Amino acid sequence: MDDECFALVVDAHHFLVGVLPYREPRSLEAVATFIAAVKSRRVSLVTLEAVLVEVLDVLNHSRDASAPSSVASFLALRSEALDLVTCFARCVTAAIVAGHVRDPLVALAMTLVRIQASGSSLTLASVAAQCECTPSSLATRFKAEMGVTVCQYIRECRIMRAADLLSDPRRRVKEVWAAVGYNYASDFAHHFKKQYGVSPTEYRRNRIAHIPHEHTACHTLGDTQPCAVHSDDSKAHVLVVDDDEISRVTISKCLALEGYTVSTADSERALFQCLNRFRPAIILLDYRLPDADGMECLRAVRRRFTAKQIAVLLFSADWDLEAQFDEIRLLDAFMLSKLSSLDDLLALIAAILGTPGTASAPIRFFPTTR
Repeated sequence: MDDECFALVVDAHHFLVGVLPYREPRSLEAVATFIAAVKSRRVSLVTLEAVLVEVLDVLNHSRDASAPSSVASFLALRSEALDLVTCFARCVTAAIVAGHVRDPLVALAMTLVRIQASGSSLTLASVAAQCECTPSSLATRFKAEMGVTVCQYIRECRIMRAADLLSDPRRRVKEVWAAVGYNYASDFAHHFKKQYGVSPTEYRRNRIAHIPHEHTACHTLGDTQPCAVHSDDSKAHVLVVDDDEISRVTISKCLALEGYTVSTADSERALFQCLNRFRPAIILLDYRLPDADGMECLRAVRRRFTAKQIAVLLFSADWDLEAQFDEIRLLDAFMLSKLSSLDDLLALIAAILGTPGTASAPIRFFPTTR
């Protein structure tokens, strides 16, 4: 796995631990940070789409089963030739907003509108029919929840989509207003200026002329000395080994809140300093460390401790480690992709600690293998 692909998965991991559970404005800030990081990565469109779909799948599993699929929304938007990043941002933002809508009927209507906004036949009546309710009932509940009418919301979604399309200099303005469901240029121009304060042509000129600055983040490694976070109601002792400070700190806090006692290390050297002082119930081991890879660490741990003494869960942003799976099983260890939610991680740790010393639990590498 090349460095850019690996960095993209790490970006996605940071996003997943930051965006969930959905809360504004923190979740929206996580989206903006992730989008900026994605735009700086030099990866193929195939790789980018694969990672974004995996992230959306993880987010789907964190929502109510009755909620519309973000992956389905993403694929629907892709069919309209919007760029990958725009489609992803739209889907996640929609999920965050829908998560704050108390009325499930309104949340469903909003999702349907976002997916179908480009169709000129989309109306209050057509949305109500898909929601299996009367137009008057939907209109009343939508206005009470959102403060705008369904028709106003349809118009806003169409204009937002048009703004994205106008960023493509290859598209004529006429193509844009036709693509978002408008039949007349005058109506489109009026609604666009009302929402953005400028004409579509002026908006395009300003958008294309604007070159955004790339933002890079430099994260200093934590202290090489092991540290511990203690919980008053300890379930077990977890040692988190990761040189990625964002991942290490976030996961440690989450585990501590769940009642675990947590120690941390950011290198193989710090890991064995910890093991010379205490024996954790489980080691959450990053596959890439600055002074060793995960397999080297796992072999070294197993030379000193059996699976009954210390469980090991490898946690990796690599996605081409299939060749290592057999050895991981033979060493009585487990693996989870960093393209997973914190809930996935907590559930797997609980399952492993519930059956210590067994290798019967499967290697769960990507969430879609559930």
